[in-house]
Amino acid sequence: AVHPEEDLVAIGCLDGTLILRKKSNGELIRELKPHSDYINNVSFSPCKKYIYIVSNDYFLKIYDH
Repeated sequence: AVHPEEDLVAIGCLDGTLILRKKSNGELIRELKPHSDYINNVSFSPCKKYIYIVSNDYFLKIYDH
């Protein structure tokens, strides 16, 4: 998911890892392991403050980026 205003990209991985990188240069900002199975969907909330993460482990997790 690409943040609509900030220099931020959120990437969901097959191993359940969430990676946050800068759009401009690819620099790693943060790496989290919020899920035990692959991530199906990543999106930013309408208020643009939170990241919604849905995984094949049947959980929705919400993070303040």
